[in-house]
Amino acid sequence: MSGLKYYLTLKNRISQTNQPSIRNQEHSLGLGYKLKFYFMKKLLIILFVLMSGVYGASAQHYCIIDSKYILDKMSDYKDAQTKLDNISKAWQDEIDKQMAEVDKMYKGYQAEKPMLSDDMRNKRQDEIVAVGLKENG
Repeated sequence: MSGLKYYLTLKNRISQTNQPSIRNQEHSLGLGYKLKFYFMKKLLIILFVLMSGVYGASAQHYCIIDSKYILDKMSDYKDAQTKLDNISKAWQDEIDKQMAEVDKMYKGYQAEKPMLSDDMRNKRQDEIVAVGLKENG
C-alpha cells in the first residue's frame, strides 16, 4: 500500500500548487510543436518548389534554327520539291479537266431535265455520279 499512498500524496501536491499536470503540459506543448512542424513543412515545400523552378529556368537553353535556309542549300531537297510540284500540278490539271466534264454533263442535264422521263432522269443522274466517282476513285 505504500506505493499507492506515495502516488496519492504526489497527486495532491501537484493539484495544490495550481500547476497544470505534466500530462496537460505535454499536450499543450505537443500542439504547439505540431503547428510549428506543419508550418515549417509547408515552408520547406514552398521553398523547394521555388528553388527547383529557378534552377529549371536557368538550365533551359534556346536555339533557333532556320530550316528553310538549310533546306534551300540542299540540292536533293530542291530536286524532290520540284518533282513534287510537277506531280501536284499534273494531278490538279487532271482534276480540273474531269470537273469541267462533270460540270458540262450537269448543265446539259439541267437543260434537258424538263423534257426527260423519270427513267431517263435517273439514268443521267447515275451517269453524272459515276463520272464524279471515277474522278475521286
